[in-house]
Amino acid sequence: MEKNSDITEQSLRENFLRSIDLLSEKKDKDFTEILNIAAALSQCGTAYISVICGESSVLKASLGTKIQKIPVEHSICTLAVQAKEFFYEAESIRQNKKFSKNALLQENPSLNYCCCIPIPSNKGINLGAISLLFKENPKFNDQTKNALILLAQQLGNTLNLRHDIVKKKAKNAILTSGLKFRNSILTSIPDLIFIQDKEGNYLEVLGGNEDDLMLNPSEFLGRNIIEIQNEARVMYFFDAIEKIANGIEPQPLHYTLETQKGLQEYEIRISLFGNDKVISLVRNITQKAIAERELRKTRELLEISSSLAQIGAWGFNLIDKTIEWSKTTKAIHELEEDFTPTIEDAFSLYFTKNSQEKINELLQYAISSGRPFDDEFEINTAKGNKKWVRVLGQAEYENNTCMRIYGTFQDITEKKEAQLSKEASDMEYKKLFDVMAQGIVYQAKEGHIIKANNAASKILGLSMDEIVGRTSMDPRWRAILEDGSPFPGELHPAMVALKTGKPVKNQIMGVFHPGKNIPKWIIIDSEPEFRNNEKKPFRVLNSFTDITELKKTRLKIEESQANLKAIIDSSSEGIWAVDKKLSLNFSNKVSKEQIRMMYGSKLNDGKNIIDLLPEIQKAVWQKRYDQALQGKSIKFTEMSAEKNYNFDITMNPIKMREKVLGVAVFANDMMEIRKYINTIEDQNKALKEIGFIQSHIVRAPVARIMGLVMLLEEPDFDEMNTLDILREIVNSCKELDLTIREISAKTYNSSRNMDI
Repeated sequence: MEKNSDITEQSLRENFLRSIDLLSEKKDKDFTEILNIAAALSQCGTAYISVICGESSVLKASLGTKIQKIPVEHSICTLAVQAKEFFYEAESIRQNKKFSKNALLQENPSLNYCCCIPIPSNKGINLGAISLLFKENPKFNDQTKNALILLAQQLGNTLNLRHDIVKKKAKNAILTSGLKFRNSILTSIPDLIFIQDKEGNYLEVLGGNEDDLMLNPSEFLGRNIIEIQNEARVMYFFDAIEKIANGIEPQPLHYTLETQKGLQEYEIRISLFGNDKVISLVRNITQKAIAERELRKTRELLEISSSLAQIGAWGFNLIDKTIEWSKTTKAIHELEEDFTPTIEDAFSLYFTKNSQEKINELLQYAISSGRPFDDEFEINTAKGNKKWVRVLGQAEYENNTCMRIYGTFQDITEKKEAQLSKEASDMEYKKLFDVMAQGIVYQAKEGHIIKANNAASKILGLSMDEIVGRTSMDPRWRAILEDGSPFPGELHPAMVALKTGKPVKNQIMGVFHPGKNIPKWIIIDSEPEFRNNEKKPFRVLNSFTDITELKKTRLKIEESQANLKAIIDSSSEGIWAVDKKLSLNFSNKVSKEQIRMMYGSKLNDGKNIIDLLPEIQKAVWQKRYDQALQGKSIKFTEMSAEKNYNFDITMNPIKMREKVLGVAVFANDMMEIRKYINTIEDQNKALKEIGFIQSHIVRAPVARIMGLVMLLEEPDFDEMNTLDILREIVNSCKELDLTIREISAKTYNSSRNMDI
């Protein structure tokens, strides 16, 4: 039985709320006003008024929360409605498992006490409750409790009144239908009135201006609509009758007609009178249509211009607490065009916390002083995007009472972000200006220094006070050129840039620290700066880098390069080098002579080495260079008996950190070496022949002489043979002498060839 009672109560509550359009999540002005009073009475920061709708407790007004609805099983309001008490209190609600999933308590974990005042109705049921939430029990006195109960009853009375009004409107609608014909005539006297039967026959023509008629009034009577009107108006007449018979109200028909006043626009409305009569009300809407078109055009232009400028309008009626936002204002908030803003939307929901305090102060200022305000605020749009807006507002007074505040609402996000970005950029620039290693000096158009950074102070060896105010003409700079000669102040890069209006780049200057005689070398860029399209610069920016150590290193490199060039030029080998594009970087004298000997070409630094070769040789040398550029060492021989040259050539890749930068080529002249080798080979051949002569030809006569001498020493030698033996010895000596002369000749010729 109790369950059926709950269902009946729930059904009665929903029917009641539906009749006064309170089942939606849309906020309600009456609820908001009551809640504001209740919050002020109880000094409560988190409060809401909700109604029970089906499975949810829907918040119709809220303070300190953005939650729209709470399931009934987790809602404190549901308990208050069911408790049938005038003032329901719930302590330690965070310890109650039933409310553990209550979104409002999850949103604000510090809340732990709630009091609910049910909202009664004349149906004997509670519709919802005023809920006030606190961190702890506020311990209301009886006077406060009674005041809160009266507020809930007042809200209930307001809702009862709404319900009664709805019922009366329904009754009035029934009465109105019976008076429709009379009211139509009373409200349409300025218009033409045609009374016809359902077949379309004209019975009577009343009111209006005869200039709007196609015919004289008497010419209509007794005739049928088909005889007079065009097909479209005839079809509309009979369709309208059929729709009315089916309970459908026909839409008015708009048409144009050529009359005595020219082309006019009309609107016709049809209604039934009695069982067999039809009333046609015809209104001339020419001027209205023209005005509406002009107004529409004006509004469209205004909307377009407002949209382009992103400027919308707003208004706040202090009498009925309504808010007006233009289409552009809604677009800025990223809301739909049909959105209806509330006070909470306008001043709380979308403004950030800091902006809320400021806008409230300005509204109070405008109301109390009557003066306009103009300020910038940060808002959160309906889609969660942050924007910056400029809000202008002014108060409207009647009889010394502020009735309304209105103004414009402009999206300045891009401008504001640019401003904030510039401020950040300026801050970053100042930080960079102070910490960068490069010296920076600003000079005014008169030439004196107006600003410098820390690096400039360190490089120049001067304090900021010593730098600021100096000019380029100041002799204390003791500036010099690279050759050691004085650097006149009027030729300093800054002065040249100020005079010509053109930048000066990579100017090297020597300056001296106070009390020191060794120059500090700097490289300077001077950039003139202009203002407001002026032709003459208003100042110049000088940036410079300390290159003292770099200059010392460069001198050492130049010395090394000079030594290397001398070594290369004195080499007996031909040496040249090319970059990756095969442009000639350098070549020594020997290489120039070798190329001339081989191909009749002249080596020129900077020229493509392949272009210097005969057409028949280009592909061969291109392939060799390509291999070397791939990191390979190449060896080959170029020789010509006709031109009398023989070169052993080596190509080596030039590398730095494993990266090939070009190719170095070494050409060794082998022609002289080949001559020496041939001479040595000839000498070796002569020596072999001498050795053969010594070992064979010389040995024979020597052996004979030795043998004959041994015969002469024999004790039993026959002296009669001595003459023959001596003759043989003489002959052998002559043979030996001839052989020795031949050996001497060969030796002489061999040594002579060697000398050659």
